Amino acid sequence: MENKIIIFLMGPPGSGKTTQAEKLAQEFGLVHFITSEFIKNAIYNPAKAENPIIQREKYLYESGLLNTDDWVVDLVIEETKKLEKLNKGIIYSGSPKRLVESEVLIKELEPLYGRGNLFAFFVNLDFEEAFKRIKSRRLCSRCGLPLLAGDDSNICKKCGGEIIIRTIDDPEKFKLRFDEYIKKTEPAIEYFREKGLLFDVDGRKTPEEVHGEISDIIKSRLK
Repeated sequence: MENKIIIFLMGPPGSGKTTQAEKLAQEFGLVHFITSEFIKNAIYNPAKAENPIIQREKYLYESGLLNTDDWVVDLVIEETKKLEKLNKGIIYSGSPKRLVESEVLIKELEPLYGRGNLFAFFVNLDFEEAFKRIKSRRLCSRCGLPLLAGDDSNICKKCGGEIIIRTIDDPEKFKLRFDEYIKKTEPAIEYFREKGLLFDVDGRKTPEEVHGEISDIIKSRLK
């Protein structure tokens, strides 16, 4: 069943946002908006390889740092408006990652979808648990979907892409990404809390338990 709603999944690297977004997208008929994939497609577009802005963003991405605020916000808003015109609901598993993005997204999306159709979930996970997960994480090079624990596949079951370990998931870069999350993303999460839109979820639970908790909250609000 399709629902014209907006879901934001936020939390530290390794908290399972992409896995949860995939499950929820299927259940509620939403477009899974993987911000990192839009960023990756933009910075590795051969036609824009000599663009100095793209070169700057590529350096940041490969260093494990967050990309420039304005550039990411413009990219997300542009793609979001395309989907809204198609009457699509959206679930974000990589936005927002900074305060300015939260502010702009709420400003743009509330008139389009209605406040009652905006949901934000904070999947909380501490550094030690996130680091333990990330060390063994493997995901699809094409669609970005991570493999669940115990899955030894070399080919993605969703799109047939090659399964890889991302260079930005090496230990040093992961620590840098986690620090970036604390400094830049936590204020974005608190913005949703102040707006009364945020639900807290314990990321230490199994993927099935996390999914069930989020799903139940959405269903109760849509009645």
